[in-house]
Amino acid sequence: MSPVATTPTVKPPIESLKKPRSKWRTALETTAFLAVSVALLEWFLPIAGVGQEEFLQPDRKLGCRHIPGKYVVWRMEGFSRGHLNSTGLRDIEHNIGKTPGTIRVALLGDSSTEGLQVPLDDTYARLVEKQLNNSGTQKYEVINFACSSYSTGQQHEQFLNEVATYKPDITVLLYNRGDAVENIRKPGKLNVEPRPYFYVDAQGTLQPDSSVLSYNQAKLSPNPVFDFLRAHSSIYGVLSSTHLALCTNEPLYGKLKNAFDWLSNLGNTNKNVTNVLYPEQDAFRVTRSLLVDLNNSCKANNSKFVLLVFPNTLGDLDLAYQAKQLLNLSKEENFPSFDLTQSFYDTGNPGALFLEYHFSSAGHKVVADQLTKLLSSLSF
Repeated sequence: MSPVATTPTVKPPIESLKKPRSKWRTALETTAFLAVSVALLEWFLPIAGVGQEEFLQPDRKLGCRHIPGKYVVWRMEGFSRGHLNSTGLRDIEHNIGKTPGTIRVALLGDSSTEGLQVPLDDTYARLVEKQLNNSGTQKYEVINFACSSYSTGQQHEQFLNEVATYKPDITVLLYNRGDAVENIRKPGKLNVEPRPYFYVDAQGTLQPDSSVLSYNQAKLSPNPVFDFLRAHSSIYGVLSSTHLALCTNEPLYGKLKNAFDWLSNLGNTNKNVTNVLYPEQDAFRVTRSLLVDLNNSCKANNSKFVLLVFPNTLGDLDLAYQAKQLLNLSKEENFPSFDLTQSFYDTGNPGALFLEYHFSSAGHKVVADQLTKLLSSLSF
């Protein structure tokens, strides 16, 4: 009897015995992988000195301000690294209360005074304090309140809301050409840089215009998530720097951003906004009025107002005209002023005093030398 033929048993591949992967397990593994990747990137970027150029946060009164305690590595022009102080100043720590017998000097300005392009000790703020304290027995304290992008109007409001509480004996403002145009907006246009604006009314009186700040109150209000990312995330800093570079250098990207901003503001139905309407303003007339009012505010707070004018080494006709008018204004209003232009030319190589747009360490030294002489001549 012949054996019965049997079909050999074929074992399935090991892979086919495995249970299909759960979607939840895949999602968890993907999430874990992304979390680890982000953590490693956040660990690596600070070591590489990348992603720490984000140092401003929204502010409902001034439009923006420094992030307190933020660690900044600046590479966009020049180089510096270090922490902003606990109140957000690009300076060492200062108490609000003044040490008896000390002459306190407050510096107002924009990025030229802030000086992120050079190490902190090379800024004219720190140099002036050192030079003044080495020149005699009188003790001086210099506090740098300057912030990138600030207009004269923002500096005016900053003095009233912040600087005056420090009770400075002297308040110094470095005026730059672009400051004037940033003080006004086209009447009726709200989709502009959030900051306080000003105008002069029919009676010649300076008036504040907070319409733009009110219009952007949601954008300027604290946001726990974005505030945390600005202060602590290097990845956020890289994305923000990339966005700024594209807005500055790529016209198409800038147009797309403006279109997106316009579309996003279509739904802005803030009924509390009153769009102040007034005739088109002369930027320099408004700026003159701001400086007069700031001088008066300084007097009311027992502080002497001093005006510096940015060095016009490029022969800018507008800045030359403004400098002349500002020096005349200082005589009319009886406050000290100084145009830095000739001091820069006197070095024989004014170009070496700049990096690109901002002062080099040598430029800060020239400003410090002139300001030290000016402040030393003031009587108390």
